[in-house]
Order: sequence, then structure tokens, then C-alpha cells
Amino acid sequence: MAVRVLQIVVNLGHNGIDHLVMELYRHIDRERYQFDFIAHGEAVSPFEEEVRQMGGRIFYIPTMTENYFASQRRLLDIIEENRYQIAHSHQDSMSGWSLKKARQAGVPVRVAHAHTTDRPKGLRGHIYRMAARGIKTNANYFLGCTNFAAQFMFGERITASERCHILKNAIQTERFQFSEETRAKTRAELGLTDELAIINVGRLSFAKNHEFLLLLFDELRRKDPRAVLLIAGQGELSDKLIERAKELEIEDKVRFLGARSDIPQLLQAADIMVMPSLFEGLPLAAVEAQTSGLPVLFADTIDPISAFSPETEFLSLSESPRRWAERTLELAHLPSPRQDRIEPAKQSGFDISIQADKLADHYDRWLEAETKTR
Repeated sequence: MAVRVLQIVVNLGHNGIDHLVMELYRHIDRERYQFDFIAHGEAVSPFEEEVRQMGGRIFYIPTMTENYFASQRRLLDIIEENRYQIAHSHQDSMSGWSLKKARQAGVPVRVAHAHTTDRPKGLRGHIYRMAARGIKTNANYFLGCTNFAAQFMFGERITASERCHILKNAIQTERFQFSEETRAKTRAELGLTDELAIINVGRLSFAKNHEFLLLLFDELRRKDPRAVLLIAGQGELSDKLIERAKELEIEDKVRFLGARSDIPQLLQAADIMVMPSLFEGLPLAAVEAQTSGLPVLFADTIDPISAFSPETEFLSLSESPRRWAERTLELAHLPSPRQDRIEPAKQSGFDISIQADKLADHYDRWLEAETKTR
């Protein structure tokens, strides 16, 4: 019988981490490991039916900001009722609080997974720092999407220990095979003819630095009036960014596409991805873009491990929006014909089947180690 693993996420929605966890679920050997999920909030996950069909369950609990004590009490009840052998938290700094309940319930394998390299500022950041102190006490195994992310979240001593491993964010690479037919079809659906399409995929949040993206696009469209900016994603800054585009008088050139399930097709329709993030772990969108053959312009805040395509470049956020616009145009007009980078992605470990097998092997070893110590 498969071992049930409790995956603790934010809301199991359309964000990079949740998509990663779902891809791991789709590709892990479900005769060995079956996933259940903790999702915070009342919004029903878009993966509800798929999870059910694969044999998993989603438990919805209050958010910690809504009612901390009710949230933690419900989490403890769920863990105790189902007697999980593994609890795997993807909440970054907040993992310490959730894994405390797993430790109290006697879960033998408690995994904290680092997906980021920074925290918000102000009061929210202070709360995150306080919560992060509980990670070392309540987790006994650790994963990071990169070595840098692991060091940021867990410290150098834990990162260098045998209890910590790197599990790369990965994708189903075959979905991003480039096709001129798909590109033409998707561009037609978007109403694009000869326009230069710049794309950004990610949550509309502080970390993604969309304000800077709009400023560089304002510069870029002065140099190339054919340019359009496609922004795929949703988040708390959506209304603010739409208003900012109006202030810059570029609203007719910026398309806020919202949360999308057709990212592979959108990437094929685009000509370049620009990602000026203030901080990241290992952005799935960047892996997807490179695999589909898109040139990518990264901020140098992003770990170099993310790059595997020769059409990828890093630029400092200390450079002006004008310089970013210039380099975007130069990369977008590279003379080489477009081709996908599926094989380089696989060779670099970014195929989800590779990482799902690694995760199952980690679970095997950790369960065996905890069995021996009991």
C-alpha cells in the first residue's frame, strides 16, 4: 500500500510552487507514494477533480492570517486523524509553524522545502522571520530548489548536512516542444500579426517587480511601436499594475491575461521573456521559457543555475529601464532560428520525471532512517 504524504501548500492554485507540487504528484510512482494536500483558505483548488481522480484528497483550513489558532488546530486534527508518515511543507518561512503540528502529532518525517531567497519587508517580513525560527526545531529533513535557497532558509550548517538535498524545480519538458503551427495559431487567437511580443509569467506580487517591467516596456515601445507586453498571472497587485499602465499611457499595449492554463502555447506565441524579479528561488516560468526556445532576460538576482539556454542573459537591476529595453530588443532579434531546448533542459535536471524519482528515493531513505531510530 502506498505511503500517504501530506503536502502543505498555500492554496493549491495557479502559482509556480503549487504547479510544481502538482507535477511531482502526476509523475511520482503513486504505488509508492500518494499525496494529500493542506490548502489554506476557502477557495476551491482548480486541481480538485484531478487530485481526487489520482486518489488524493484536499483539506481546506483557515488561513493563518484569518484565524491562526483555528488554522493550527484544524491542521493538527487532520494530521492526527490520518496518521501520516511524511509531512512536506512548501510554505518557506511559515513551514516552522505547520511542521510543529506534525511533530506534535508524531509524524516521523517532516520536510521543510525552500523555494525562495528573500522575505517581504516591514511587519510581514518580521512575522516571517519569527516563524522561520521554528523550522530547525520542527523539521528533520530539508529540501531546497537551489543551494542558495537552502542556505537562505536553513543556514549553511543544515545545507551542508546529510539531511538536506537539492530538488530542482522541474517541468514536463515535452509540453514545450516548439511548433510553428502552434505559434501561428496562438498569435492569431491573441490578435497578434507582426507585433513583437514580450512576455512575463508569474504572480502579480512584490517579488516579481512588475513596476520595473512596465517602466522598461514604456522605454521599449518608444524604440519599437510594434511591441506588446503579455503579463500572465494574477495576484494582490493586479489592480495597482493596471492603473500604473494607464498612468504610463501604455494600457493599449499591455495585456493582463490573468491566471492561465495555456502557458506552453503563450510562450510559443511570444518573442522573448523578461523577468526582472527582486528575488526568486528557481522560477519555473524561466525553465519553461527556455525549454520552449524563447530568449530570456533575467535579473541577476536569479540563481545562475536557472540558465541552460545560450539565449539566456542576466542583467543587473541597477541598470536603467532604458538599458533593459535596449537589451530586450537585442535579444529578441537574435538571428538564429527558433528551436526548443528540451534535451538541454533534461540534461540540466529540469525534467519533472527525473525530480519526481529523486523525491521518491529521498522519501524511501528518510522513512528507513526514522524506522531504524525507533
